[in-house]
Amino acid sequence: MATAKNYNIGELRTPVIIEEAETTVNENNREVTVWRPLFGGKPVFCKWLPVTFKDDYNARIIDRDRVFLYESALLVMRYSPLVTRTCRIKRLDEEVPYTVVSVENVRERGLWLEVRVYREVNRR
Repeated sequence: MATAKNYNIGELRTPVIIEEAETTVNENNREVTVWRPLFGGKPVFCKWLPVTFKDDYNARIIDRDRVFLYESALLVMRYSPLVTRTCRIKRLDEEVPYTVVSVENVRERGLWLEVRVYREVNRR
């Protein structure tokens, strides 16, 4: 559920690139996913909030006696209908993208989005 807090535009300090998946069929009749940046590839500024240890602990998955850790975060950004669960988000200073788990329009007012993201940390 969305928080009751009103966010301040001055809190949006972390630049991110938001990419949308575009699936096409190549000459071998195989589906190929290409990631296309939204907003012309320009960075979008957001408030980046790492989740607490309790929330992150719930994001661990056990698979064949191995535990995979996920790095999770909550992003707050200006509202845009282009940001959906099919997007991925990359911080400008990092190469590995985050997968979008949920996108929530705070209080359904069309002002702020709360985006929950995660990425795998230790899978090889």
